[in-house]
Amino acid sequence: MTAGQSKVIEVPETISTFDEAKNLGTTEEGVAIFTRSQKASIGRLQPLKSGCLWFTFINYPRQSATTSPLLILTTALSVVEGIARTTGLQPLLRWPNEISLHGYRVAAVSVEMDVVNDLIARAFAGGGVYCNVKFDEIPADFRNENTSISAEVGGEVDEIQLLENILGSFRKEYELYKAGWRIELIDKIRDVMEFFKTTVNVTLSHGTQLIGYLEDLDELGRISFRVDQERIMLAPADVENVSVL
Repeated sequence: MTAGQSKVIEVPETISTFDEAKNLGTTEEGVAIFTRSQKASIGRLQPLKSGCLWFTFINYPRQSATTSPLLILTTALSVVEGIARTTGLQPLLRWPNEISLHGYRVAAVSVEMDVVNDLIARAFAGGGVYCNVKFDEIPADFRNENTSISAEVGGEVDEIQLLENILGSFRKEYELYKAGWRIELIDKIRDVMEFFKTTVNVTLSHGTQLIGYLEDLDELGRISFRVDQERIMLAPADVENVSVL
């Protein structure tokens, strides 16, 4: 299967499309691996029996490791745009790595990188989407946080068409990322951020909770977070969760 210029490989049930991508051993940029069933979660998006789409794109960006937050957001932006193009709905990007519809989590992304001499030599950019998940298949503990695209549009979505739209958006935004068009990318991301210029609760990766104002994004994709009179710059690796008060 191909989508545009990209080779697309479907795999049966797997532990993770990230593992499948790493084991592929290809040096070809833009190869995509996807499955409808995997056992590993992505962020806080849990694997379910059916109705999901899981994918990983293989890339060789050769960009500074300091741009890793922006690559994560570029991946999330492509999912936002892919869902919007497929459904006509407007998802939002919940910094740093989740996508929501009508206030509920519907997708999440992750990027795993090989860094050599401060350059991202290879990156596996991927994610998971609840496409046609039935409400009763979502674990009870997560039903007040998650939804599926089908639940929000009132009917099933074409998972292959969704993947093609996400991949098409990723190719376009990834080229901006590689070319150094950071301001243009950040402007697109700001336009679809869920909690932009809002007072939020931030749980840091070591467990500390902070309440403050999400002021802005810098050109690397870090948030400018104001707590009282102090401004803190936070990268995705610093944060476990962001939620509105």
